[in-house]
Amino acid sequence: MRKVQTWKYGALLVLSAALTISATAQKVDLTGTWKLNLGESFFGGEHPWPNYELTRMIDQKAAEIRQADNSVHANIVNIPIPDSKLTTEYIADGKERKMTGPIPFPGVPAPEIWVSAEWQGGTLLISEANGARGATTTTHRYFLSEGGHQLIELIEKHSTSGDKEQRLVFDKRP
Repeated sequence: MRKVQTWKYGALLVLSAALTISATAQKVDLTGTWKLNLGESFFGGEHPWPNYELTRMIDQKAAEIRQADNSVHANIVNIPIPDSKLTTEYIADGKERKMTGPIPFPGVPAPEIWVSAEWQGGTLLISEANGARGATTTTHRYFLSEGGHQLIELIEKHSTSGDKEQRLVFDKRP
């Protein structure tokens, strides 16, 4: 009987150590400068121009994440829009916060959105809802490729006008 109990405690100790190592291995640091790779990205129904550029700078300190996006030569439905710089700050604690969203189109006011951010293993999940009763919801899932040379963002958007999925691939810059 004592041999079985010793074996159980030993197995629990090994399992506990394995889970601790696994949880530590899942810590991800997204900090860096990332440039959108148009060739490897999937834009759904959107068609960016060949000279479109998006550079994303991420600064991560514990649960605080600051993301600065610089967009050049962007278009919406083949209509050119001004180059833009947008900085967003998130706190990855799972709590929903009211924020001002990006301007959807020149001349249209920026919407108020509800945003939450949280880590799910090695993936940063950002959820956004805007409109009456969350008429539009968007989730962004950020994770690094094996080796950490690419930042991958999976986007799912659900709205009354339809659903959209995108896969953006960013290459790390020195």
